[in-house]
Amino acid sequence: MLVVIMASLHCYNINQVINYIDSTENYVSPYELQKLSNPKQISSGTDHNCVIDDNGVVCWGNNNIGQCDPPRLDSPTLISSAWNRTCAVNNNDEVICWGYDYRDKSKPHSTSNIIALSTSQYHTCIIEQNGVVCWGSNDVSQSDPPVLHNPRAITTGAGHSCALDLSGVVCWGAAIQSKVPSLKNPVSIAAGDYYTCAIDDSGLVCWGSSITTPVIQNPKHVFAGGEEICVIDSLNTAFCWDKNANPSQTMPVLSNPKTISLGSFHACALDDSGVVCWGSNDYEQTVLPGASPIY
Repeated sequence: MLVVIMASLHCYNINQVINYIDSTENYVSPYELQKLSNPKQISSGTDHNCVIDDNGVVCWGNNNIGQCDPPRLDSPTLISSAWNRTCAVNNNDEVICWGYDYRDKSKPHSTSNIIALSTSQYHTCIIEQNGVVCWGSNDVSQSDPPVLHNPRAITTGAGHSCALDLSGVVCWGAAIQSKVPSLKNPVSIAAGDYYTCAIDDSGLVCWGSSITTPVIQNPKHVFAGGEEICVIDSLNTAFCWDKNANPSQTMPVLSNPKTISLGSFHACALDDSGVVCWGSNDYEQTVLPGASPIY
């Protein structure tokens, strides 16, 4: 007997589905979760996703080290996932992380008015009232931000960090990824593992490891993760491609996308319909919570 999983467009033997649903240690099945209620933010790790909705934080996908087991959170306001970990900001401006906890004990004891959060596998950065604060791995100074002037966006890669402030884009950490090219009026930034991209008056500009980008007319927002990039243009059309500029073969048409988050081989977006995911589905990370298999 075959079971067709509606949300992922894959077919499975019934015993495979039962094994997935029965596994609670290394996998969180979206079929056992409630449907998302008014999702507000989405963030994807290597092969898991976490969403802030009206009920708090909901995570599903690979759970081999607890990245889909969020602790109790009080009215979370921000969320960021990377590799096999996730961090969120509580309504009292406390940063709480779960999953892989490399050096999380070094996070600041007191923060206030956090407006931005970005985590990588080994370090995390926030923007709060005193500026940018980073903690975690610091082997190439990725957690030592320079003096910044009114930072308003932050992004983290595997060994580097970048912020957008009044002077433009400022990066620190690994040398290649931190060498920012000349940019004019940058408005959006996003870091992958070993590269960073920005949108300025000339369009989309990327630097770091070898990345090929197609020509996108009037890009407005850029998103990155692993070795993939997505852009939303001025017409609210989304485009995604890999590091060799090959377009995504599984990306659906999005309706007025607001944000896109990329895992290693999958991605999720928040658009008018709610959360939409596509790509690799090894841990059912592209199936939405509350979906029902069709037998």
